[in-house]
Amino acid sequence: MKIYLISKDSFLAQEFLLALASNSYNIEVHEDGLIALEDMRHSIPASIFVDNDCDGLNPLILLKLISRDSRFENSKIFFLSKDEIENKPDFIKEYGIFKVLNKPISNEKFLDLVL
Repeated sequence: MKIYLISKDSFLAQEFLLALASNSYNIEVHEDGLIALEDMRHSIPASIFVDNDCDGLNPLILLKLISRDSRFENSKIFFLSKDEIENKPDFIKEYGIFKVLNKPISNEKFLDLVL
């Protein structure tokens, strides 16, 4: 199973890799949303985690580009943010994502989300 994390938060990336390393996941970590988007179009992931803290493209625009691309219709898309999203159900609907997660995220939570 292929999983992408798009974040320039090195601590988050480290925790993500530690949480999933012992499993047989193919994990890709990118800081730049544009580079990640291009890479994902060639190898469709099962799960995509987009951090509010990423380079190359506004993360909200990145979410819309991913969710509107039919190649990712079977991918679970998660948005990670250190800030509280006021109306999560509306946000999820507007951006076509699976779930909003508040940072920090525990290793157990990462595992629960991808299993």
